[in-house]
Amino acid sequence: SLVPDAVRVLDIEFSREPLATARALGVSNEQMRSIIQASPHTRSVLKVSRILQVRPKGVDSLEIGDIVIGVNGSTIGHIDDVACFYDCDSVNLTVIRRGEELSLAIPVLPLRGTATRRVVHWAGMYLQEPYQRILQQATRVTSQVFNFMYIHGGPAVLESHHSNMFITEISGEPVQTLDDVVRIASKLKSNGLAEFNNKVANNEMFANGAMPGCDVKIRTVLLNGEDVIKTIRTNDHYFPAWQLTRGPRIDDEWIVEEL
Repeated sequence: SLVPDAVRVLDIEFSREPLATARALGVSNEQMRSIIQASPHTRSVLKVSRILQVRPKGVDSLEIGDIVIGVNGSTIGHIDDVACFYDCDSVNLTVIRRGEELSLAIPVLPLRGTATRRVVHWAGMYLQEPYQRILQQATRVTSQVFNFMYIHGGPAVLESHHSNMFITEISGEPVQTLDDVVRIASKLKSNGLAEFNNKVANNEMFANGAMPGCDVKIRTVLLNGEDVIKTIRTNDHYFPAWQLTRGPRIDDEWIVEEL
């Protein structure tokens, strides 16, 4: 059966501000009366305190400090009103920004039961899209490529490379998605790998014994927001690039593909 994608959430964290300070935040008396009527026991407004994923310029987006007072035309005043949504790709939020009322169409993210559907292995690192818990922990989210684990003895470990980080650049090329990693890894793959593997299979070695691979500079961002730049030496023989993918069904099998 298909994994239900009906439950969706905003990639936003909120704080509650008392109505006593709402006027200073730009909420009018009329708006406060509507909020009290909608949520008489809470008597607070929802303030955007953190945005987990920054949206591209030119599209509707929230800002830190925005006051959310409505969802899809209904006045709100409780965190439960924005906790989750069903069967929609976006919601219309009414916000107060520096005293001005705005209506914004903000996308919501599905909470999938299968969670991870794609894993890319490269240079001893396991990479996937950051899941919700990581987005909540990260100081800043700089790409959709997250290194969640590495192989002991692999190139990344030998160069004191960290796991639990976002990868933003490989060999001078910007990285935003797993497709970027696959494309770059394919370009960096050693031309002599097949010949080397054949020699190893026949108990032969190259005269210099050099492993097929190359030196690669990687730019990363740790969960605490720290920028880290490392240079590693890939090893295409012992740590070849590959990816695992699976479909949206609960019983779908993982499919492995060499890159």
